Amino acid sequence: GFACVYLSGRIFCLGGSCIFNLPVKTTEIFHPETGQSYFCTEMSEARAFPSACVDEEQEKIYVFGGADAN
Repeated sequence: GFACVYLSGRIFCLGGSCIFNLPVKTTEIFHPETGQSYFCTEMSEARAFPSACVDEEQEKIYVFGGADAN
């Protein structure tokens, strides 16, 4: 239940849910060239099943909707 986008040679995985089926704030970055991934700045709100899009000119990712804990 997470969103993924590709930007600047990296894959960003946003939101999702934990093992207790609760939404999370996490953002994980995966580098396809190295096969390494790491966590970065969390989103301001936890979201499961969000949608995301990329503004390549501004190099920004926008996350929309999804489900919260309620």
